[in-house]
Amino acid sequence: MIIFTAVTGRGKSPMLWRKFLPPFETLIVLLLASVLFSASAVSPSDLLSRPVSGVRNGSTNDVSRAFAANESGVVEGGVTDRGVSGQGENGDDTSAGSPGEYYDLIIKGGTVIDGTGRPGMISDVGIRDGKIRAVGNLAQARAGRMLDVAGLAVAPGFIDAHAHLNQTYREVPGATSALAQGITTTVNGNDGTSPLDIAAHLASLPPLGVNYIILIGQGKIRQSVMGWEKGPASPAQMETMKAHVRRAMEAGAFGMTTALEYYPGGYAQAEELTALLEPVREAGGFYATHIRYERNDPLNGLSEALAITAKAGVPLLVSHLKMVYPANWPLLPEALGMLRKARDAGRLVAANVYPYLAPDYGMMGVFLSEVLDELPPGRILIKSASSAAVQPYVGETLEAAALRSGEDPMLMGRRLLAAEGQDLPVVTLLAREQDLERILREPYMMIGSDAAPRPIYAGSEKASTIHPRAFGTFPRILGRYVRERGTLDLAAAVRMMTAVPAAWLGLHDRGLIAEDFWADLVVFDPQVVTDRSTWLNPQLYPQGIEFVLVNGKPAVERGRFADLKAGMILRRAQGSPTGLEPEAWWPERFNPPVEPGSPVNGGPGGGSESGDGAGKGGAGSGAETGANRTPAGSDADGDSSGSPASSALSTRLPWLRLTTGTILILLALAAFSASRLYTRGWKSVRKED
Repeated sequence: MIIFTAVTGRGKSPMLWRKFLPPFETLIVLLLASVLFSASAVSPSDLLSRPVSGVRNGSTNDVSRAFAANESGVVEGGVTDRGVSGQGENGDDTSAGSPGEYYDLIIKGGTVIDGTGRPGMISDVGIRDGKIRAVGNLAQARAGRMLDVAGLAVAPGFIDAHAHLNQTYREVPGATSALAQGITTTVNGNDGTSPLDIAAHLASLPPLGVNYIILIGQGKIRQSVMGWEKGPASPAQMETMKAHVRRAMEAGAFGMTTALEYYPGGYAQAEELTALLEPVREAGGFYATHIRYERNDPLNGLSEALAITAKAGVPLLVSHLKMVYPANWPLLPEALGMLRKARDAGRLVAANVYPYLAPDYGMMGVFLSEVLDELPPGRILIKSASSAAVQPYVGETLEAAALRSGEDPMLMGRRLLAAEGQDLPVVTLLAREQDLERILREPYMMIGSDAAPRPIYAGSEKASTIHPRAFGTFPRILGRYVRERGTLDLAAAVRMMTAVPAAWLGLHDRGLIAEDFWADLVVFDPQVVTDRSTWLNPQLYPQGIEFVLVNGKPAVERGRFADLKAGMILRRAQGSPTGLEPEAWWPERFNPPVEPGSPVNGGPGGGSESGDGAGKGGAGSGAETGANRTPAGSDADGDSSGSPASSALSTRLPWLRLTTGTILILLALAAFSASRLYTRGWKSVRKED
């Protein structure tokens, strides 16, 4: 009404409006302008949710092409000039600011996702003598090299919690298929398969491309002492096997592994395994097991593992947790409940998983005739064919092929077998996607490829035996299960691939981006990172992994391998316990930096949604709490977009998104106008009256 009267000049008291209209009209105009400005301005919640931008200069395609061109080997030297500042004639960095502290390398302007599960922060990372020496604004520092990674994510190097480099290190000491994924540390000797003499093995290793951890394999020990003999060990045999375990732990092994579905290790029963774990307990190690009965009675196998470790008093790590075959799919909730119950009782229990629906026994030496009547047609993928009549269906499931051709799947399967004239190799997808995603959300989960790093094989026959996890495990988590499906948020995914396994292994100077930690780092583009390896062509390097540093040395740059072999052999320190939760050691080893930069694109922030960062770190207690839960108000990538309430409110009422400065200006103008209104308006009216 006031604005209407002021504009039209109508009303019963024109003298009143003329007297106080100038200051009031000014207030109205400024108010409208401020609201319009605020509606389009960047609000604090926008800063929290601003996504990491894509790779600058379109370099993702360059990365893919570089890996593709480099598949036959590594590049000597390896350092490229992308984003690297030049040096002056005296060797000083020409792009650094005013003289300050000196670093060997500064990674500048990236979004640092430090491994705690907290949101990413735009920060610089200063590296000297192989370790991280500073995280924050290093604009005034000097460096031998300055690597500009603005728009990319910087994370701790990924730790492969279940690997088999001990089987292939002679063939590929550079571990290129692991490095290409951002893996900087591998845990080896799994599934009971390790060298017998750990001390001699570690002493004989050549320089490796990644950090190397070894476990002692129970299967190897039993074979060396008892051969393929069934039945329990004699007292003398038992003492010999325990002596092997004790020597391995003294040499620096982190624990003992079994694969009880396979022999001769599987001939050992619970009593024998419990006794073998005595030296492991004394040394502070853990027990990692591919459980018995994984294929036909997984709950019994899991119960046995829990009972063995409870009696032996050692932490339990369940290897590549999954439910295979349709009959076992409904058992997953009970299996997870068993693990949660043990953890709630104070037991040290964890697991690792790989993000594929077929284990190796589901894709090697499996033929259509063997599974046609046993599995749903949607679980049978045709892997290869020689017949022209069958080749159009290679790479499809039998269900998809039948749907496309309008046939009954079972009848089509038999027709394809007849057309081929021989059996058809297939991949059997024995696990379910929904179960895999549920497992990934567990807060104690780690990622393990269950793969031996591989070179690129020229022949198709050897390549056909490779599981795509050897080339794609970790980028698949970031691409498919973070960006595409939103199963995890980015910070939570990084945490489960870095800090969680580092804590479990007792590595108190790896797994986080923090001062005095070793500079194992991976720089990637969250918008495009993904795996490229497939069942039909597993030897494809991933895309979106731009730089990998191992102990402060660039091992991968723009998809090219530097033949540095900067990995270290990591031995478990005597008396240093394994099986830890991150919160058990963060308060002592890690003080979270105070606002090193602007918070952007990360996992949950603070409060009940994520824990406190320095302590719980989002670990939570259960499947749906902590850093592994995608918070409300997240986008499809699972990236935090501020508090759920403020995000929802600003979406419905964008005009309420006023910046702090605008609010202060409006308050000042309101006070001024009220004063003017009183002095010029009401006083004048009183005089005229």
